[in-house]
Amino acid sequence: MYKELYQKMRTEFATNLKNIRKQNGLTQDEVAKNAHIARPTYISYEQGHTIPDAITLKLIAETFNVSIDEILGHKIDITKTNKRKAWWDEI
Repeated sequence: MYKELYQKMRTEFATNLKNIRKQNGLTQDEVAKNAHIARPTYISYEQGHTIPDAITLKLIAETFNVSIDEILGHKIDITKTNKRKAWWDEI
């Protein structure tokens, strides 16, 4: 079960990554340079062979000017996030 779920997540991540890159009109080489990673490494992310570590994922998200959640395919309900308070607001 874990293996199938992991493969599904890698495939979804790869598809989202490629779609966001194309929407931004960037080449794989441009994304790799902006995120400070090797082009073959970035290509392996888009092909679903591997997934980036947290720091690299953050750099890729910053390159696209999107959230990590968006790359991962999570849908965010803006109405809920705007109403949510930080823990320090409760003190």
